[in-house]
Amino acid sequence: MIQDDIWAMEEAFWLRGPDFYRLHLAPTAVMVFPDAMGILMGEAIISTLEGASRWDQVTLQNKHAIESDHCLTLVYDALASRKGAQGYRATCSSTYARGEGGWKLLCHHQSARAAD
Repeated sequence: MIQDDIWAMEEAFWLRGPDFYRLHLAPTAVMVFPDAMGILMGEAIISTLEGASRWDQVTLQNKHAIESDHCLTLVYDALASRKGAQGYRATCSSTYARGEGGWKLLCHHQSARAAD
């Protein structure tokens, strides 16, 4: 099922590095993060990942998917963790566009949430 593949890709965006992003990120992609990272576009997204720590584990909860002919939007809550860092909770949305090269992440947004 397409949605299962996209959910797996979404999880991989949390865990994997620049090479994965180069393969699965739309060239005109935009990502919106809380705090200092703010809005990142295009190559700036990948540049920010160079040398950055990735999450060791992420759990996606309260998952919803909205699909149209050429777009798919995921909405969910994320709980991410890595050694030596405080856990991170966020409510997120991601929109994927389908093109000749398959599904590509077009837009991702995170709103940080207080830890339980």
